[in-house]
Amino acid sequence: MRTTSRRWLVPAALALVGATSVALAQPAAAAPPAYTFAANATPFAVTLPVVGTTSVGGSSWGPTTATGSNVVSPFSAPAIPIVGTPGTVSSTSEGTDDGVTRTARAVTGVSGTNLLAGLVQATDVGSTSSASTDSTGAITTSTSTTLTGVVVAGVPISPTVPANSSFTFSVSTLLGTISGTAYLNEQSSTATSASATAVRVVATVPVLGSTTVVLGDTSASLTP
Repeated sequence: MRTTSRRWLVPAALALVGATSVALAQPAAAAPPAYTFAANATPFAVTLPVVGTTSVGGSSWGPTTATGSNVVSPFSAPAIPIVGTPGTVSSTSEGTDDGVTRTARAVTGVSGTNLLAGLVQATDVGSTSSASTDSTGAITTSTSTTLTGVVVAGVPISPTVPANSSFTFSVSTLLGTISGTAYLNEQSSTATSASATAVRVVATVPVLGSTTVVLGDTSASLTP
């Protein structure tokens, strides 16, 4: 009887099974992180003493890990006593994921603006802010603004005014003398977020007091 050869067959078979088990026990691929989307868009807002802040046509998405969007279609905002006419406003805030790129994005615009007895006028203003990541996990941010036909305190503003510009003013209007500061094409960003404001005016207005007007404001962030 050939008992010797059978004794060698058993360890060989066990070794084969062991080798097969090691080959199957591969670690699963790491799942991509669940990013949190946050996006906010405000075409027009005014802040007044006592009353506080009134915004029109704004939208937001998040903070949430879910994708989706909030869209405000263009509409003509009603005039506000003493403050004036905001104009036609619209906005979109969204979080998207196409399987490769994840993006938080906010877009807003306002047109036909005439505020504070002509102190702030604009044909078309707006801004866009976004934060995106790809399959590598790297996050990039971007901002842009639109300033068309903008006039503040009688000063025409160039559509290509440098980012984060400002100037002070004091002018006579039908409301009386209004003085303050205009901030134009405001843009800022961090490693995971971005924000932009086309026009922001902080002024002391007779009857109203300290008044802040914001046109075309957006922000977006994407965090793991």
